[in-house]
Amino acid sequence: MEYGIVVTDVKMKIKDSNGMKAICNIIINGMLSLNDIRVVETREGKLMVAMPSKKMPDGKFKDMANPINAECRRIIEDAVIKEYKRATTLSAELFKLISASNN
Repeated sequence: MEYGIVVTDVKMKIKDSNGMKAICNIIINGMLSLNDIRVVETREGKLMVAMPSKKMPDGKFKDMANPINAECRRIIEDAVIKEYKRATTLSAELFKLISASNN
């Protein structure tokens, strides 16, 4: 079933520390902002999207937002992973250009 949810913008900061590869904010349908979504690399080397969470006084984490169904999760994950790959590919290409111009 296709839902009327569209990720209309993704703002991403590449982090790459302790398994966290990036953190981002998305805008859904141009009307709703969802902040602090993380791109995490699993032990198997696969990228995973982690929804926003908050550390509670007991040390456990509580989710602040979650997709209600698999289709919504897929739409968000696809948009976030696509932007992560675009940003990291662009960064690698820029690094190559700068390195080549310095030689």
